[in-house]
Amino acid sequence: DGAVGHRFQVLGPEDLDQETQELLLASEHKVECIFQMVQQLVVDGMKNKVLSIAPPILTRSFQDLASGLLTYHEAKKLACVPLPFAYIFITGTILLVQAMFVPAMMALYVKGVFSAFLYTFGTVFMMWYI
Repeated sequence: DGAVGHRFQVLGPEDLDQETQELLLASEHKVECIFQMVQQLVVDGMKNKVLSIAPPILTRSFQDLASGLLTYHEAKKLACVPLPFAYIFITGTILLVQAMFVPAMMALYVKGVFSAFLYTFGTVFMMWYI
């Protein structure tokens, strides 16, 4: 239909000045550093009257930035938490039971050795892959 969405220029690390690149490379907390830089740019834009936006709308942008950083930290915490042993054990048991019983069930309900093998391999492989 020819409809084109918004096109935004994406900045990469090479688009930053040398001092900022060095600061980011030396920083242990790169995400927080970028967050602070973006927030400071918005505040500087307000002070220089580049951003002539109503205060409630601008406040909402700060809230969205903070919400994004909070979500990042929650995801980071979640990635470091190991799965409970019971969950790992039950999942492994279910996968093993499936790998044992699916071939027998496929042999009963599917005509032909090749199709039974194909369906069995497909279902068992997909479950183990997930």
